[in-house]
Amino acid sequence: SGTCVYRTEFKGVGKNARLDLGEVKYVAEPILNGKSLGVKVMPPYKFTLDTGNIKDYNELEIRVSNTAANEYYYTKTFDKWPDWMLTPYHEKCQIFHKDSLESGLFGPIKILY
Repeated sequence: SGTCVYRTEFKGVGKNARLDLGEVKYVAEPILNGKSLGVKVMPPYKFTLDTGNIKDYNELEIRVSNTAANEYYYTKTFDKWPDWMLTPYHEKCQIFHKDSLESGLFGPIKILY
């Protein structure tokens, strides 16, 4: 579990531009020229680009964080617990965690005018 950082540079864009990150699993925070564009935890992963922050050459950083599913799914801690402590919900959680293991920025990433 944790956060991955993607970085790129691009030339200036026109007014009313939007950033579309496409598919993201699970939390995305784009940072344009050092300024956060916000945080999204579910689709659509679209952000308005502040024209006052657009320069001739721009640095875009995208931070993508996954859930705690990787930590919970692969931990051996629960193996030591008796069944009565885990409750029937534990098995359902493991199914959810397994479905949530894949994470990252899948895109396609687009700047829309």
